[in-house]
Amino acid sequence: MKERQSNIELLRCFAMLCIIVYHLLIFVVSPLHQGESLYQALQIPLHIGVPLFVLISGYFGIRFSLRGLMRLCSKGYVYLVPFLAVPAIINGQGLKEVLKNVFIFGFDALWYLNTYLYLFLFSPIINRYLANITRNQRLYLLFILAFMSIYIGNVTEGDIYLVEGKNLTNFILLYVIGNTIRHEQARIESFSKSKMLGGYLFFNVLLVLGFMFVPFLAGKIWKYSFAYDSPVIIVNSIWVLALFSRLKFNSHFVNWMGGSIFACYLLQCPGVIWHNCFEYPIHIINGFVQSPILLILVLIIFALGTMLIMASIDKVLNPLWNRLVALAAKYDEQPANTAVDDELAALKAKMGLN
Repeated sequence: MKERQSNIELLRCFAMLCIIVYHLLIFVVSPLHQGESLYQALQIPLHIGVPLFVLISGYFGIRFSLRGLMRLCSKGYVYLVPFLAVPAIINGQGLKEVLKNVFIFGFDALWYLNTYLYLFLFSPIINRYLANITRNQRLYLLFILAFMSIYIGNVTEGDIYLVEGKNLTNFILLYVIGNTIRHEQARIESFSKSKMLGGYLFFNVLLVLGFMFVPFLAGKIWKYSFAYDSPVIIVNSIWVLALFSRLKFNSHFVNWMGGSIFACYLLQCPGVIWHNCFEYPIHIINGFVQSPILLILVLIIFALGTMLIMASIDKVLNPLWNRLVALAAKYDEQPANTAVDDELAALKAKMGLN
């Protein structure tokens, strides 16, 4: 097993933190503070969690195998079915509803899991193509995907199947961008980290303030800054990945957490988790905390604690994942993705990382 890169594992944790705090804002806090634009405005910079996951997949390259497929599907079923199917049975819902919750792939509420599965299945073809294209071909591919996803899907909303970016086209765009960032890492290294961070913070503060205090711009800012295929979300996600790719450190704890982030995402998906584990404590906290800044800080601490608990659950279940993966390994030849591996090795040599 290859050693994890702590900077990118920290980025996984940051992405998961964004997702949980974002969900806390829209599902719990905003209903308690209707009419307060701050909590809606903050959703814009926080809505980058899912795009970051896909960018990271492109940055490293998905290595398709039956073992990986088994791990992906088994975690989906173990973490989701009990929270989806059992309540449906208890509530006396019909067989159709129960089965819909059992066969989680194809379930609309779990769109990310479905779309990521499609990307996973297509990854060998995508990787092979990306490893053998010229710079101009890469730019052309990015242009076509961006035109379809950003312009058609978000700017004009000309195709209902591309709207919101919850689709394979947008995931392939993000995957190719992630691969390109890794491919151009030497160029990224030439930029000042402090200027990159300062620019990112300044840009997002302007977005939040513009949404809150410039009414005639609020609608436009939301349209071009919120959906997963919106230009602002994609630019913000690229910005953050580029920033984290510049960090150089090693942390066993960060690597430990990063290995369970997918489990954290799955565990926070079911509505029963939100209603029974998140809403009640946040409602109590909201009654005591009057300052918005302090409330946001409490949400971050609450989210970090939740991630730690979920990661611990995943580690306890590690023997189960290892057993299932071992079963799949018997049928998994897993030919090496030599084209991608060779490209990565050449890039590391060029950057002096070997």
